[in-house]
Amino acid sequence: MTIRQLTKKLFRLSDWLALKRIEPYTMVGHNRLYDLIGLLKLMERNNLTGAVVECGVWKGGAAAIMAREIKRHGYHRHLWLFDSFAGLPSPSSVDGPVAAKQYQIDRGESSVTDVESALAKFKIDFNQVSIIPGWFDQTLPAKREAIGSIALLRLDSDWYQSTKTCLANLYEQVVPGGYVVVDDYGSWPGAKQAVDEFLASRPTERINLRPLADGSVFWIKSVTLPKPEYWSGETQKYREPHLRLKRLAGEINRLPLKTGTVLDLGCGPGTLGRLVDRSRFEYFGVDVFKQELATGAYGQFDLDHDDWDRFSFQQKFDVVVLSGVLEYLTPERIEELLRFIRQNLVKPETTLFVTYTNFEHYFRRPINYHPAWAVTWPIKKMLLALTGTGFQLIKKYPSYYFVLNRRLFSPRVWLPWLSRRFGRQIIFILKLSD
Repeated sequence: MTIRQLTKKLFRLSDWLALKRIEPYTMVGHNRLYDLIGLLKLMERNNLTGAVVECGVWKGGAAAIMAREIKRHGYHRHLWLFDSFAGLPSPSSVDGPVAAKQYQIDRGESSVTDVESALAKFKIDFNQVSIIPGWFDQTLPAKREAIGSIALLRLDSDWYQSTKTCLANLYEQVVPGGYVVVDDYGSWPGAKQAVDEFLASRPTERINLRPLADGSVFWIKSVTLPKPEYWSGETQKYREPHLRLKRLAGEINRLPLKTGTVLDLGCGPGTLGRLVDRSRFEYFGVDVFKQELATGAYGQFDLDHDDWDRFSFQQKFDVVVLSGVLEYLTPERIEELLRFIRQNLVKPETTLFVTYTNFEHYFRRPINYHPAWAVTWPIKKMLLALTGTGFQLIKKYPSYYFVLNRRLFSPRVWLPWLSRRFGRQIIFILKLSD
C-alpha cells in the first residue's frame, strides 16, 4: 500500500468517526453525508470563492460536517445556517398526503442550542458561522446581501414552497461552477416539483441534474462565459498529449493509407494534429473557439448548436475523429451529428474514431462529472447510437485503465467486464455499414 492510499484510508476513517459523532444531530444518512464531504472537497480543490449556505438545518449534524471541512481548510469561507427552529411549515397540496400525515406526526422542531452543540463536537469557531432563525421568506431576503457569493448551497427544506423560496432568493448568488445540493429531491414530491419547475424556467442555462445517495441530487451552476471563451480556456489542459490521444494517433498512423486526410471534430488546441504522421496525413480541426492551428487547417463551428449548412469544410475525409465530444451533446444533436458525418464527410472506406467516457467505471462517482456533460449513457447505449446511424463496429477497447496492469490486460486482449469496470475511456473504431 502506498503512502497516498494509506492517507486516503485514514481520511475515510476520520470521516466515518466524524459521522458517528453527529448521528444524534441529523436525519441524513451516512451515504449522503459522504457525498456532501466529497462535494466540499471538490469545492476547495477547484478554488471556488464564496460562502457555504444550508437552508434546513434541524439540529445541525450536516452543518457540523460542513463546518469541519471549512475548518480543515483554514476558515477562508463563512458558513450560513438558516432554519425556523420552530419546526416545518405546514405542507401544501403539492407536497402530497404523505407529507401532510408526517407533519401531524413530527414537525421537526429543534433549537439553536442543538446546532451549537453539534458544532462544538468539532470545536468550530462560532465567529465563522452565522445561525439565522426564522422563516425563509423573511430571513433570506434580509441576509442575501450579507451572504454575498455562494460556493455551495445545500437545501434540506422538504416542502415545495420552502424549496422554491430558497432557489428564488439564493440561486443567483451561486458562483459559476458552484454546487447546489437538494437533499429531499427523491424523498418529497413537493421538493422535486419545485426543483423541476425552477430548472425548466432557465432554458438557456444547461443544467445537468446528477444523482447522489438515497435520492438526493446536485448540479453544478454552468459557467457564464461565452461558449467560445469558456472552451478556449477549458481545452488548454489537453494541450500536452495524453494517453487517449496517443492511442488514437497510433491507430490512425497504422492505417494502410499512403496519404489521407484527418478531420478532428472538437479538436481543442489541435494536439492530435501534432501526433499523427504529417508526412502522410493532412490534418483538419474544428471547434467552437477561434484559433490558428500550427498543425493544419482549422474551421470554427459549434457542434452543439450551429446550422449544418454552415459547416467549415465541404469535402470528404479518410479519417474522422470524435474524441471526447459526444458526452457534451444532447441525444438529439448526437443523432444529427452522426447522420451529418455519414451523409457529408465520409467516403466508403473512411474510418471513424470515437472516444467516449466510461460511465460504468467502478471508481467513477457522480460528483466527478463535468458540468457540461449532457449525456451519461452506458457503453452499450452509445454503441447503439453509433451503429443505428449507419456505422458498423470494427473494434472497441479501453484507452487506459485505472488500476490494472496494462502489460497483462493490453488493448487487444481484454475481458469485457474488466474494461467496463476499469477502462476510463472507450475507443470505438467504426466503418460505414454495407
